[in-house]
Amino acid sequence: MSNHTLMIMGHVSGELGMALIAKLFKIDTNIVLVDRKTDPKVSFRSLLKSTNQNVLTYKLDLSRTSYLKIFMSRVKESFQTVQTIVLLSDSIPFAEIESFSTHQLQLFYRRNILAFASVIRSGFKSSILNTNTNVILVSDIREGGIISNICEAGIEALVKSMKDEIPSIPVVHLRFSQADSVDNLANQIVGQIGN
Repeated sequence: MSNHTLMIMGHVSGELGMALIAKLFKIDTNIVLVDRKTDPKVSFRSLLKSTNQNVLTYKLDLSRTSYLKIFMSRVKESFQTVQTIVLLSDSIPFAEIESFSTHQLQLFYRRNILAFASVIRSGFKSSILNTNTNVILVSDIREGGIISNICEAGIEALVKSMKDEIPSIPVVHLRFSQADSVDNLANQIVGQIGN
């Protein structure tokens, strides 16, 4: 078993998640995949069949803190600690954003920014994450408009609060914009792993 464990959470079954995981399956690392909407075991069936890596998959709403505690204990049983955590924000088509109610905007914020904060807090409480864990936060700002602004500002605030609370933690905020190709951003994330 590899000494490096990588956990990817959030919008794992999206376009960026798919490209990223295809690359990670070529690296010697244990992988934990957690998606809110789809079971990664289904999304990545063919890749999982073709790898010898130790991979755990979960479908989990990251905003449910009671479930997070149970999840973290299961990960700890398998790997003890996580060396890299990647949190991918949701991507929402602009046409859908225009019809969002205030409640839907609040829900988006809770399921992304607040959920990411809960994941990190829960990870430190359970000792799965520590000051040597690389934290990579990816905000999807391709669609523009209010959702992108919420995502961008929320993750910026989360990064700042993390650095204020734990100055030594290596945390990186990457932005997925219209100017980026999926493959290029996936390469950027892979390049951050282990740095």
